[in-house]
Amino acid sequence: MAVEAEVPATVAAAWGVRERPHKGPKPALSLARIVDAGMRVADTEGLDAVSMGRVAASLGTAPMSLYRHVSAKEELLRLMVDAAWGDSPGPLAAGEDWRAGLARWARAMRAALRRHPWAARLPISGLPILPREIAWFEDALACLAGTGLTEARKASVIMLLSGYVRNLATTEADIATAVAASGLAADEWMASYPRMLGQLTDPRRFPALTAFLAAGVFEAADEPDDEFVFGLDRILDGVGALVSRLRPAEAAALVQVRDQSGLGVVPAEPLLGDGADGRDVHGRGASRAAPEATTRAGCTFALVSLSRDRVGRIAWRFRVIRRIRYPLGAQKLRVGQILHAIFRR
Repeated sequence: MAVEAEVPATVAAAWGVRERPHKGPKPALSLARIVDAGMRVADTEGLDAVSMGRVAASLGTAPMSLYRHVSAKEELLRLMVDAAWGDSPGPLAAGEDWRAGLARWARAMRAALRRHPWAARLPISGLPILPREIAWFEDALACLAGTGLTEARKASVIMLLSGYVRNLATTEADIATAVAASGLAADEWMASYPRMLGQLTDPRRFPALTAFLAAGVFEAADEPDDEFVFGLDRILDGVGALVSRLRPAEAAALVQVRDQSGLGVVPAEPLLGDGADGRDVHGRGASRAAPEATTRAGCTFALVSLSRDRVGRIAWRFRVIRRIRYPLGAQKLRVGQILHAIFRR
């Protein structure tokens, strides 16, 4: 019998399912007001300024009154990060494909981190579980539905993309801080870099760097979105290549087996799922478990599953789980994995 997991107080509070611990009149403060106040402090004074005392002061109340809603500063910070994401961008819009949907999702995440750059500074403390985190996760998964990627690989794509956005947001914030500290305009700050390197480096020791600087890369600051768009396009290009590799599997879902003449027909090369070596997403070889074995024309094979997806397309998934025996001799051919995954929604 499954045992229900204990929901942490932070999570329960964020979802609105934690009961008020004290009886009596409804308190003047609410969790939402406290979280909003903490975000204002972080936005205007920096993350280091956030404390229970400082947030309470901004609300005109005593620090102890906050503890009726949040148990500690760490809980408040986690709730602040979830609130900082704002509303999720939504699933695929009409006419959007997976790539356009994920690009919109990434741009929305970047916009949230630009509004609240401190949110990228806090370490990730666990898997997504808070309300807005889950809403964003849901939308990204929905964008990838129908791509042919396994659920595990969808999560890998989302982690890759969100990590890119977070890392670039942190880098951009650091550069902005350095430019502000220098007292120079962004173009001037950039142009000072090659001049300094020219005084420090020997072209014979650093010929590639010398050519790089001579190209005038640092003569002016890039457009604000140049680096973001470049990196985003490269990531989506890679995902697109993976998705394209899976497309032919849909057309080859039927494994033909002929009669007792001994001519068994199977694909010359196994069609793989999302692992180039025929292994599943966790690196394991093809499963040996057989839900049902069927013998026909001297061949032993198993139909792993036949399922209908959400748009009514019938998706076949085959996995050869035993040796295929040809009647003309004792030669045995072990086929690893004919097909790992076809579109799953």
